[in-house]
Amino acid sequence: MTIMKTHNLKNIRIGILLILLLSFTLASCSQPEPKPSKEVSIAWSEIDQGVGLDVGDILEIVLPVNSSTGYLWEVGFYNQSVLKSYEEPEFFSTGSEKSQRLHFEVIGEGETEVVLVYRRSLEEEDGNQQTFQVDVTVK
Repeated sequence: MTIMKTHNLKNIRIGILLILLLSFTLASCSQPEPKPSKEVSIAWSEIDQGVGLDVGDILEIVLPVNSSTGYLWEVGFYNQSVLKSYEEPEFFSTGSEKSQRLHFEVIGEGETEVVLVYRRSLEEEDGNQQTFQVDVTVK
């Protein structure tokens, strides 16, 4: 009688393990693969151009800057239901050129224009400010 109980207990354990294994296998098969996000970089030479992105992508804008004069690129406008500012602006040098990098995460479908203004942060607007703009379309 004890041999039969041990045999039944062993069969129950094997059955539970098989059910768990089958459950994990089915769960992993039913979930769609997430689409990998991409990072798209736009530079000064691509001013006034457009870019097509997908939700989850990162838009990186890299522009020349002379921070020693107090001038920096600041966000003038973008549709906050399409893009979200992502990370703090970064400053870096490549040889004698200095650049500022801004990131935006794509959070929704639609269209927006991203407008950046090159100015001193403590000064009022003046007519000599440079602007950079790019049209973004999200599918």
